[in-house]
Amino acid sequence: MSAQPKKSKAFSTISVLSYIGNSICALLAMILLIASISNGTNLSKSGSFDALFGSLMGVMAVMAVLVIVMCYLCIMGVAKMKKGNKRGLLYYLIGNGLWVVLLIYAGREGSLVYLSSALISIGFTGFYAMMLPKLS
Repeated sequence: MSAQPKKSKAFSTISVLSYIGNSICALLAMILLIASISNGTNLSKSGSFDALFGSLMGVMAVMAVLVIVMCYLCIMGVAKMKKGNKRGLLYYLIGNGLWVVLLIYAGREGSLVYLSSALISIGFTGFYAMMLPKLS
């Protein structure tokens, strides 16, 4: 018998979905980061913008880095929870909480895509919080 309590198949499924979703989101943010830095430096050399971080491209680069960090925190949190570490929920809450705040801010004018994405993320967080007592 293992010392770790057996986790449900739902936990495994939600974990895999979290890995896939956060990996795709981080990959897209990396593409945005590369594109914004390369376009920002090209625009600053042409004289259209004063500098990279004084332009809209700089704002996009900072947001991309923020999203990459949030995705990393979520992936690390899920990995720790799968190993039975309760601290993983804290990492997941920080990363996913910031993500939910960004989605609600983006959907403040009533965009159903952003608001429904925020609700799905809140559902994932709620599921992991319910699984907390089963972690060792």
